[in-house]
Order: sequence, then structure tokens, then C-alpha cells
Amino acid sequence: WYRPELMTVVIVGDAESEYLTEEILKALSDIPASQEKQKSPVFDVPLQTTPDVLVFADPEQPYPIFQIMDQKFATPVLTKSDLHAELVDTIVTQVFYLRLMEISQSADSPWVDAAALSQNLVKNVDLHTLAFIPKDFETGLDALLTELIRLQRFGVTESELATIKADLIAGAQQLWEGRNNRHSTTLADDLVYSALDNVPVISPEDTYALFKEIIPSITKSEINAAAKNWFTDKGTLFIAAIPENVKDEYPSKDEILSLWQNFEPSQPVEPYAEKDLSTDLMGIPQKRGTVIAQESLPGTDIQVYTLANGAQIIPYETDFKANEIVFKAISKGGLSLVSDKDYPSGTIALDYLNYSGLNGFSPTELQQKLSGKLVSVSPYINDYSEGLDGSTVQQDLETAMQLINLHFSAPYFTDDAWLNLMNLAQTMAQGHYSQPQNVFADKITEVLYSNDIRKSALTPDYVK
Repeated sequence: WYRPELMTVVIVGDAESEYLTEEILKALSDIPASQEKQKSPVFDVPLQTTPDVLVFADPEQPYPIFQIMDQKFATPVLTKSDLHAELVDTIVTQVFYLRLMEISQSADSPWVDAAALSQNLVKNVDLHTLAFIPKDFETGLDALLTELIRLQRFGVTESELATIKADLIAGAQQLWEGRNNRHSTTLADDLVYSALDNVPVISPEDTYALFKEIIPSITKSEINAAAKNWFTDKGTLFIAAIPENVKDEYPSKDEILSLWQNFEPSQPVEPYAEKDLSTDLMGIPQKRGTVIAQESLPGTDIQVYTLANGAQIIPYETDFKANEIVFKAISKGGLSLVSDKDYPSGTIALDYLNYSGLNGFSPTELQQKLSGKLVSVSPYINDYSEGLDGSTVQQDLETAMQLINLHFSAPYFTDDAWLNLMNLAQTMAQGHYSQPQNVFADKITEVLYSNDIRKSALTPDYVK
């Protein structure tokens, strides 16, 4: 398929287009035209109309994962109407994903993890997919199908719709505000995608304008109608990927087909119940901080402010990217200060925090509280330091500062989060030795570092 009539040359960078055109002609124009022209091949996949199950058992599958899929013919996004339909699908998918995430964080979660997503593996077919890693297969399947029925029967809530709408518009705004500083690679990727899939390149300006026009016009009734059609009944394809050594612990293909297609909820399905999130993210602090010293960095106009608690603040103004604020907080020490006995717990401490939440808000509740805001605060602990990385914009700087404060003053550790985190860690660790690349990496680590706990992979012994 490497033929002149099938090629598109994309070049993005700091060079004159006339010069580049000249150089391309020099380099490529002596390649002779093909005697017989070829068209790009089209590999269409027919829709799965009869429900079917594929059980895939393999010794290198690290843990069991089950996927229920539904296929729809893909519609390329060529018009405003197409974009409207795509955004509706995005909202339905995101609502479902957040509901599954909320269940995953509960004490009696029926699975280790679950997700809802839309994907496109071939050009003519879109796949709506529900996936889960079960604690118990039948319990997990029942819970997943119950949530599908709940969404199809009752749709989304006004609050869920408002949250995701705000996030979508905020993301488009962030893209627009950085429009003059986009990386050349990003621009090139857009053009390549356009050439391969025959879709228009939409600029950040147009994307933002279209999102502001389309998203507010999307109604709850429209989303609910789409939710009913997100899956055809219970889906059309079930894929079970299972480690070879435990395949007998799971139902056969015919048993899965029957459990899946004949499922009926054992209890009445109620509408999704929202939690009250009217509480402020953070109250006004009891104590006010003070600056006890100010000095300039030698040879610069950069100011260093020292606070009463010993922290130093170094602000620096740039014009690199419009309405962008990035920050890093750092202190020295990290996991080097932790004993070998406590090292494994230290490495998972932030996962425990992220599974728990902040100031009484679970991770999904926190995500809802922050809807429409462009703010990211990520704590880290490495071997020799710890701190926070993050970014925000001017209008959300107050929220970012609250989140920074809460990471210090109100981390939220729950027993439910610990149990769910340990279930995930044990599941991941059980499949560690089934993957050849892990065995190979372990051997290299053993040669270099003996059995140093600080170099250990996530093995069953490490989790214990």
C-alpha cells in the first residue's frame, strides 16, 4: 500500500510552506506514478445481531476480565448534527462510567473494577462496552446488568447531565485558551487523522464555539432516549478473557450465554439516587497564615516568600500559555525516610488516599463537586521527595488552593477504600508471574539488587 496515489505528506513546524513544498517536490517527484491506480482497502465488519459468547483462556492472561459489547454502525463526524449526536453518546457513556465507579468504591462492591466506554476498532463499527473484573462472576454480572437496566429504564438525572455538560465545555475552553501554544505534534496528528478518516479538522476556536452552542441545547429527554438505545437489550457480544489455570472456576460458554440473556433483576430496580453535595468543598480555615520573610533570588527579580510554618512560596509570571497556572510543591525525603518494613505501605499510601477522597467527599463526589472547573492537584511520593503537582486557570485558582490545603489538612481514609484497594492489588498480583515480561524483569532486578524490598514488583508476597 506504499504507493504515490495513497500517500499524504503532513509537515508541521517552523518553516515556510513554499520552501517545504519545494523540498518535497525534489525528494518525491521522481517516484513514477503507478501504472494501475489503487484505492485504499475498506475492511467492513458486519454487526453482531445474534447474541454470542467468546471464552478466551490463556496462560498469560493476568486476571479474569469480562466485556459485554453492543455494536452500532459508525457515523463519521462531518456536520454539526453529527457532532451533536457524538456529544450525546459521550454524555451517556460518561454517566454510566461514573455510576460504575461509584459502585466500585462502595464497601460491598461486586467487582474489583468496572467501566463503561465507547471505542472504535474498525472504521465502520462503534462498540459500546461494559467491562468488569469480578469478585464473584454471577454477582458482578447481575450488578452490571442491573445498572444497564436502571439507565435504560430511568435515564440520567438533571444533576448528572449538568455535571458532564460543564466538564465538556470547560475542556473545550481550556483547548481554546491554549490555541496559540499547541504543540506541533498535536497539529500534525489532527491532520493525519483527517487524511486517514476523511473527517474535517476542527480548530480550537470552532470546537469551543460549537460546544458552547450545542451542549446547552442537549436535553435530558434526548439523553434518556439515547440511553435506551445505548445497548440493544443486553448487548450482542460477550467476551470472557480468563487465565488458563482458573478457567474451570468460571461458567462455560453456554452457561454464560444463558445467565446473560435470561437475566432478570431479583429486586425491583429503582431510579438512581443522588447524594446531597451542597456542602462546601472546604470551610474557612480557623487560622490565617502569615509571611515572615521576603527576599529576591540573587541576580533575578524572582521573589521568595517564607511562611510562618516554614514553607517557601516562589511565584513567577510567564506569558507562555494564556490563562494557565502550573505549580509544584516539593519537600525532600520521600520513601527514603520509611523503614523497609513499612516501604510497601508507603508505596500504596497515595492510592489509598485517591480511593478514599478528601474532606468527607468520595472520589466520585469530588469529581461532581469540581465539575466545570479546570483544576488538577496530584500528590506524589517518590524515593527521595514528596509533594504536589497541579495546574489550573485564573478563575479556578481559589478551588486549586482549597484542594492543596485539603490534601494537607483533611485527607480522607476509609475502610471501604482500603478493602477495595487491597482487592485490586491482590487481583493484579495474582497474575504477575503469568506474564513472561514480568518474570524477565524480576530476574534482572534480582541480579542487580538481590531481594531488596524497595525494588520489588507487585507480587503476591509484596501485597501481603
